Amino acid sequence: MKVGFRPLDSKQDWEWFIERNPLTYVADMKGIIAVNMDNGDVLAGCVMDTWTETSCQVHFAIDNPFVIRHGFFNEVSRFVFDTAGRLTMYALIPANNAKSLSVANKIGFKEVTRLSEAFKRGVDYVLLELRKSHCNFNAIEDL
Repeated sequence: MKVGFRPLDSKQDWEWFIERNPLTYVADMKGIIAVNMDNGDVLAGCVMDTWTETSCQVHFAIDNPFVIRHGFFNEVSRFVFDTAGRLTMYALIPANNAKSLSVANKIGFKEVTRLSEAFKRGVDYVLLELRKSHCNFNAIEDL
């Protein structure tokens, strides 16, 4: 399978994403979609929002982890850090989502704080940040 990347720019892309990661649309959203170039199936997506002069928040949905080894996180990082010129990405992950926290840590996200029961009763949100200098692209190949 060959993986390609394109902007998240259609109603179908948005519907695919919010089925997996329910977000409310905001005006400053941008996104990247990973697709199977053989059949056009969406494999993963990243939505970026809450843009400031130096940062943005990122949200991921991944149906096929194959994309991780084929440049998906690199593509997102290049867009945020190089194309958009931001210094930091932030992510909020529920503390009970061990798999997502593990992947985030492996690629270089660092825990900033925990927001007590901010996800739901009994479940904290973990606020993570990733700076370009902390991107661990070698670990991405090992996921």
